[in-house]
Amino acid sequence: MRKKIFGLIASLVFAFVLTTLVSIAFAQTPTLTIESPKNGQVIDTDEALVKFNLQNFTITDFRRKLPPQASQGHLHFWIDQENPTAQNAIEHISKEPYLMIGLEPKEHMLVVELVGNDHSSLNPPVRKEVKFSTTAAARSKTGAVETAASPTPATPASKALFSQIGSPLIVAIALVVVAVLGAVLIYLRKQEQSEASPPVKKPEKPLS
Repeated sequence: MRKKIFGLIASLVFAFVLTTLVSIAFAQTPTLTIESPKNGQVIDTDEALVKFNLQNFTITDFRRKLPPQASQGHLHFWIDQENPTAQNAIEHISKEPYLMIGLEPKEHMLVVELVGNDHSSLNPPVRKEVKFSTTAAARSKTGAVETAASPTPATPASKALFSQIGSPLIVAIALVVVAVLGAVLIYLRKQEQSEASPPVKKPEKPLS
């Protein structure tokens, strides 16, 4: 009976730890959604306002020479680039929309990617592509103009520290809990086996 109860508790604890680890892994994965322009959208001007939504990603100003941190950085935009690279990217350091102007009347390919403070891709890369068209003749030089944006707040030291050691620490604690639980189970199993099969007593030697 004791073994069944402890086995049930162990299963519940293990399921809880596993669920927690999976939730942490998915909750901290950066995500990117392009809200506009929509894929296949036809715009009757020479402008396109790029709106996006970010989750689990902190925008920082790479010009401050910040060291790379997990889930932290800025965005790279490419419009009609056959070979997108960090060198030919439009760098965006705000959560505000981005206005592209002077687009030729044709189909365009917009690529948006989340990158680190050193302009390198995340691991795994987080990149989205959208095809859209403009129909109006370009009224100005092709390019991009950033909309007014509020200053990028500095990342608190405590948050930056947690991004470095928070997840590994939680994973380590969970692994220790699982290891201790396994050791206790093994110990109890050995105890029950020893109780179920007590040592055989040797017959006493007859007195001569």
